[in-house]
Amino acid sequence: MSNLDLILLEGDNEGLMTAAMDLIDSIASDSATGSSDDNSSAITDLSRGLAETAPRKPRRKRVAKPGYSTEQGRRKKAEVLALRSQVQGLEQWIQHLKRHKVAGVAPSERRAASPAPADQSRQAMEEFQKRQKSEVANRKLKAVMATQTELGKAILEIIRQNAALKDKELVFGLPRHLPGAYDNSAVIGRLKIEAFTLFHDMDVVVPMPPETIYSSEMVPKVDPSRGKMFECTTVCTVQCSMESASDLLWFEYTYPRKYENKTYRFFDTVGPNAVKKSFDLLMNSKRGAISMSGLMFANRFEDHDRVTMVRDYVAFLLTAGLHMRCHHWTIVTASEVPGECHIQFYFQIYMEKNSSEFSANPDDVEYVQEVELAAWCAKMHVYSHQLHERLERLQLNLPQL
Repeated sequence: MSNLDLILLEGDNEGLMTAAMDLIDSIASDSATGSSDDNSSAITDLSRGLAETAPRKPRRKRVAKPGYSTEQGRRKKAEVLALRSQVQGLEQWIQHLKRHKVAGVAPSERRAASPAPADQSRQAMEEFQKRQKSEVANRKLKAVMATQTELGKAILEIIRQNAALKDKELVFGLPRHLPGAYDNSAVIGRLKIEAFTLFHDMDVVVPMPPETIYSSEMVPKVDPSRGKMFECTTVCTVQCSMESASDLLWFEYTYPRKYENKTYRFFDTVGPNAVKKSFDLLMNSKRGAISMSGLMFANRFEDHDRVTMVRDYVAFLLTAGLHMRCHHWTIVTASEVPGECHIQFYFQIYMEKNSSEFSANPDDVEYVQEVELAAWCAKMHVYSHQLHERLERLQLNLPQL
């Protein structure tokens, strides 16, 4: 079998082409000596081999796993690469240690300087005991802090209650007895003298009434000498004579009617045209009830066309050196229309200080000016309306309330 036959049997196309090229070269070089039969037979064999191999499809190469030696070589190569990378890291760490090496201290000396295991255990136990004591102390301090917090809240609540009930003696209670210095004839004598003075100053103090059938107003103002004060004016016209209206009003001023929040210590007449009284009063205000004790002196003055009734009040407060004053005028004048009369109620309420006994703080003064004066003024204003209604019921022959 020739080389060409072996190549054809193996089916190697590249070897086939190489053999064909060698054959062509040999034919060209040996054309003079070779026979034409041999050449034709060789060409015939070559064509037959080409004809047999041409239609064959190339074989698929079988993909097989690499052998054991190949895998082992790959693993070793990977290990070598990993070791090389570790070598680089270790070299860098050695350089780092060399830079931070403690000068003059050998490793044996450093080991000797380090504490022994027993010393470490003892030190750990001491630290544990300190930590345990600190935790116990912390728990005790927290308990004490909680107790102090509760105690502080209770004290703060008591302080707030005391602040809210600073004037508790003036609120919701029976009035105190008047001090002995005030419950005597000297104060009544002073009020009697001032009542005469108020009557003589009436034309200057009392404003002219408006020309209306009825009007009423309450005005707060500030007086240069008295400070904050209230003025109230009520004017009305009733269908009765001047004498009848003045008699009815004087009866109201001199008769001790029973009121729900008012009691009398004494109520005495001083002749036919004067009366004195001592009273205890519980008033309602925007901040609660207010208890007060007072004295009053009233006097009646008659003219041919006018009847004037003057009342002078003093109300004593629990704060020493502070009391309230009220000057009240009731003026009944005859009308040009027969059977009619005009009535004017006018009063002033203000706070008075006694310089020799004054001991109030600014809060007390503000409370009296803002609360007690307004409450007393409102009560007197309502009382004027009640007197007007009683006169209206009288002229209509209705029963009195």
